Amino acid sequence: MKKEKKSINISKNDIIDIKITDVMITGEGVGKWNNIVVLVPKCAIGDELSVRIIKVKSNYLIGKIEKILVPSPDRIESDCEIFSKCGGCAFRHITYEAEKIIKQKHVEDCLKRIGGFKDLNVEEIRGVKEILNYRNKSQIPVGYNLKTKEIISGFFGVHSHNIIPCKNCKLHPTIFDEIIEEIKKWMRKFNILPYDETTHKGTIRHIYLRCSKNCSQIMVCLVVNGDKILSKNELVNSLTTKFENIKSIVTNYNKDKTNVILGKKFENLYGENHIQDDLCGIKFNISPESFYQVNHDQTEILYTIAKDMLKADKNDSVLDLYCGIGTIGIFVSDTAKNVYGVEIVEKAIENAKENAKLNNVNNIKFFCGDSSNITNKKFLDKNIHAVIVDPPRKGCSDELINDLMKIQPNKIVYISCNPNTLARDLVIFREKGLAAEWEEDMKAHNVPDWYIESCLKIKYMFPKAHATAYIMSAMKLCWFKLYKPLEYYATYFTVSGEAMDAVIVSQGKDAVHDKIEELKYKASEHKASQKDNALLDVLLIVNEMMARGYEFLPVDLYKSHATRYLIEDGKIRIPFSAVEGIGENAAKNIYETVQKADFISIEEFQKQSKASKTIIELMKSMGALGSLPETNQLSFF
Repeated sequence: MKKEKKSINISKNDIIDIKITDVMITGEGVGKWNNIVVLVPKCAIGDELSVRIIKVKSNYLIGKIEKILVPSPDRIESDCEIFSKCGGCAFRHITYEAEKIIKQKHVEDCLKRIGGFKDLNVEEIRGVKEILNYRNKSQIPVGYNLKTKEIISGFFGVHSHNIIPCKNCKLHPTIFDEIIEEIKKWMRKFNILPYDETTHKGTIRHIYLRCSKNCSQIMVCLVVNGDKILSKNELVNSLTTKFENIKSIVTNYNKDKTNVILGKKFENLYGENHIQDDLCGIKFNISPESFYQVNHDQTEILYTIAKDMLKADKNDSVLDLYCGIGTIGIFVSDTAKNVYGVEIVEKAIENAKENAKLNNVNNIKFFCGDSSNITNKKFLDKNIHAVIVDPPRKGCSDELINDLMKIQPNKIVYISCNPNTLARDLVIFREKGLAAEWEEDMKAHNVPDWYIESCLKIKYMFPKAHATAYIMSAMKLCWFKLYKPLEYYATYFTVSGEAMDAVIVSQGKDAVHDKIEELKYKASEHKASQKDNALLDVLLIVNEMMARGYEFLPVDLYKSHATRYLIEDGKIRIPFSAVEGIGENAAKNIYETVQKADFISIEEFQKQSKASKTIIELMKSMGALGSLPETNQLSFF
């Protein structure tokens, strides 16, 4: 029997009273009104509030605080004047103790809900004494206020790219704010314009700053929209005269129309192309493009715990994956026989080799490459006893986990910045995947590699299912993938292809391959968003499908479904919902309108479907509207 959909009898701008019973990791408070979930930003557990409804969703509400009726004991006065607008912080309105409880509960929830680890004990968070001005890195967007005619800098607002001006950030050192003001002063003096991401004009995109502990060494990096920067000598003179701790000034050139902050080309303007920091008693050179943990004191606590868990001895060979500039690998090298570090960023590997030499560490080697691809090829015969993985937010790939299974280390220490993917990966490690003897039998009988790889992945798709259902479902999926590939792929993309980008896949194999490489690079730089990671997952399946010789058909007004991928003439037709910018509701509306009537013009179609101008332009650009004329007007000439 179908469950009846809950009716929400409330409208936008209505005011309701609720009590906050939970707070999510993103900072939104959770309450209930008439058994309907209400999400409200900037809340504390225990707050009793009057809330104005700003969005009514199908099964929940979004509101904003109209009045605090009874404040939570955890609530404090924010120490930041732009906290209500800025997207940089989530918890400046509650105590640090309350913040730690929220974050610990998030880890516990992920492990239980995603991983099914119901009895796993999560230790209490080990916090730090200093919670202000601790960040050793800031990337500050620069813009222009048309009303005041001023160059502004700060942070993007919540869910937007509007710059909220900030002259006194509580997260980074106060000297960063002084340096930023000096750079803006230079910009005004020499008429150096900030970048406008709408028009893609202007010069300075971001001011990127890094420092060592106590700011004894500071790096300034200007991200420039162009191939050169004017008045750079004057910039160097003004900065080095006023700030003696600046040891490195570099420019990064990024002309791409993208939200990715750094381009690939750097130019050194002053000093070294790196700064040096002391972490866990070890010296590290840090270049602008290399990953380095932003909280120095907390990192020392983290690495010490990781080393204690590893318990390597002089007979152990340790593999350090996603090693960055070699911080963890060098730190544990004094207790191990050998350490091997792997990192995809070439400059980071250069830093890692310099850092090993700088600290007289001779039992460590570094390799530049993707951890997901290099592990099995390089280290299967190295007798690896222990592995440290510190992946980006997307977690470990299936390929990497499979390789680690083949290496069979005695211990894996997993450092995660995303409890969601940590829980997912722990399930995969637990389930072990395809037995080695089965894989050998398949190869002996000439089973295609893509099918074996599918079997290696497929066991991970049912982590919480009953064993019988688990095995049968896996067998069915394997059978369909081998013998009914079009049905398999059409079903997969219909069920799990929310992140699909119709424009990219319509351009063919090369475009898909290039996008995959771009997304992998972003992930390696720790710059990939959740949307990027979801798109990468889908494109990897698209790439597999295309490698087997199967193709997509483009979006077509009369042949595409709203949300389902349809098999047509031995190919798969892309639905309306796969076009970025056309949501599910709009896609369904277009499909239903097409089923009801024929059109003699785009004008008539737009009127009947109520599609926006943006959607019409998207469909025209993809050729989805075919030869429909613009208007109903007939021409006799």
